[in-house]
Amino acid sequence: MRSILMAVSLVASSVASADTLDRLAAVVGDEPIALSEVYELGGDFIEESCPAMRPSCVREVELDILDSLILRVLIRQELASLGQDVTAEELRRTLDDVARDNGMPDQAALRAAVEESGERWDVYRDEIREQLRQGRFQNWIIAPRIPVTEDERLDAYRRMTRDISGPGKVKFEALTQPIDPEGGPEALPDAVMAARAVWEQLQSGELTWEQALVDYHSGAVTGPTGDRIPAVAPGGMVGALDTAVFSTDVGEIAEPVVASGHVFIVRVQEKFDADVRPYEEVRDALDQQIKALKGELEIEQWYQQSRREAAVRIVLETL
Repeated sequence: MRSILMAVSLVASSVASADTLDRLAAVVGDEPIALSEVYELGGDFIEESCPAMRPSCVREVELDILDSLILRVLIRQELASLGQDVTAEELRRTLDDVARDNGMPDQAALRAAVEESGERWDVYRDEIREQLRQGRFQNWIIAPRIPVTEDERLDAYRRMTRDISGPGKVKFEALTQPIDPEGGPEALPDAVMAARAVWEQLQSGELTWEQALVDYHSGAVTGPTGDRIPAVAPGGMVGALDTAVFSTDVGEIAEPVVASGHVFIVRVQEKFDADVRPYEEVRDALDQQIKALKGELEIEQWYQQSRREAAVRIVLETL
């Protein structure tokens, strides 16, 4: 809704002649839907779906688009009967928001940009209104029809916590030494041996971490205090370094590892638990998640029932 280029095809395609486009496609209750409306909504989609323009293919896609239009009409009729249709003032405020979100001073500038892109302002505006209706339909009609049990919430919460369980972020310091790219085949083993000698001194207590950073750190990744390395999540670094960081306890120094042209010696400063919010804090969000998963089926059931009650008549099939 926030993008100027969000609207679907706005101009009737050349797939059908003007005479054909003026014909009736369906009747919803006592409200007609013209074939031209089918092409306004999906003319380009018809051409893309049926490049050979076989009549059977065109008709099938026309009927699919008509189905979407019938759903729109039924939703609008339902909202109107409940006194909940989108008002002109709500549409105006939303268009003002769209203009502002796209860096435009007012709705007039938005209209100019829409028309400059080749789209019709009235159809663009109708699409914005339609999206507002869709949101209201979901909140007022579909959501209340979808019960959510406590067992479903708890099951969703268990899945959520299982997916994000495990190690959280880690804060660490790194002592680094570059591997000389001009050093030939001995450069890598020499660099690893030198780093291991430093690591052994650290392990024995002959050398403090602070002194090692002063004497041996190249400064390529982090300064003497390690402040340039933010806390990282699992998978946030190349494999060997990631493994070293997340397999080392707080305060411990990992054995040297090779990554990205350097030899690393890392000391883990702090580990954070995975960010699992308490159940009560996410209960409402879990409701919305479950309802969204069930929503498509509920909409289809609502649509079929509403079609029967409205006595929808499809004329397009006989054209």
